[in-house]
Amino acid sequence: VFPDYIGYGTSNDEAHPYLLKKASSRASLDMIRASVRYMTDTNVVFNSQLYISGYSQGGHTAMALAEEIETNHDDEFTLMGVAPMAGLYLLSAFGDEVLKSDATMSVPAFMGYLADAYAYSYDSLTLDEMIQDSKISAFDGLFGGENNVVAIHTKLQLPLGAPTNLLFKDSFISDYESSPSHKLRVIFGEN
Repeated sequence: VFPDYIGYGTSNDEAHPYLLKKASSRASLDMIRASVRYMTDTNVVFNSQLYISGYSQGGHTAMALAEEIETNHDDEFTLMGVAPMAGLYLLSAFGDEVLKSDATMSVPAFMGYLADAYAYSYDSLTLDEMIQDSKISAFDGLFGGENNVVAIHTKLQLPLGAPTNLLFKDSFISDYESSPSHKLRVIFGEN
């Protein structure tokens, strides 16, 4: 089973919940259930054993899905194995590394995508408070699936390895660095 994430395929008119644990696991769980129903309807034997794997964002989703199944759906599926690979699993440690005054962004599009998804999904966080005023207008429609990484970098006018503060406001970085209970830290912890 290879599910599309929300924001791709038939749901491409919705915002993609990039590295958002609950939304990503929901799309995968829905696809697994649809596959089981198909197997049942077509008399394909399903032994309820489930193996999950994923790479990069899929690694993050694999872990989120495994946690969701173990916590809320262990009566529905028998989780036999999980192979999450090369994903961002500890977002709070990642945030501590990239949201500091002397940090650089190896792939600025990634950071923009993360900021956009979290601002869209959390009422407590806005692009206006995070992103440099000169970059805000570039975010309009930027992460809707029409732009590849090169186009995103071009529209944001950020080269690979750009300092973090070319995208994020110095005040936001400073607040993040100095506050152990910063709202983005809490959001990272949830995901």
